[in-house]
Amino acid sequence: MRTKEGRMDVHITSGAALGQFLKFKGYSYDSMAAAATRELIRKKSGRTVSKSLISHLVKGRQKQTHEDIAEAICKVLEVPVSALFVPKVSIVSRDVPGRAA
Repeated sequence: MRTKEGRMDVHITSGAALGQFLKFKGYSYDSMAAAATRELIRKKSGRTVSKSLISHLVKGRQKQTHEDIAEAICKVLEVPVSALFVPKVSIVSRDVPGRAA
């Protein structure tokens, strides 16, 4: 059986703005990834942030990420999440095994 459900993601408003915040605060892609991952570990999120994710967000190759990752990035940068990201609900469908009779 196929089901549809909503999934909350956040979309970056401007990769260039994220790049400017990183530069202003003195973070490289690698150091931001490490700092955001530490924040996620502190929150017991179970997620990590890679250098390539930060690069893709800044360069516009990736437009969305998980809400907790966006929150961690913004917490490290000391800016509100709304300064860099907007929430978006995506409708996803997936196959769910049927019940046994």
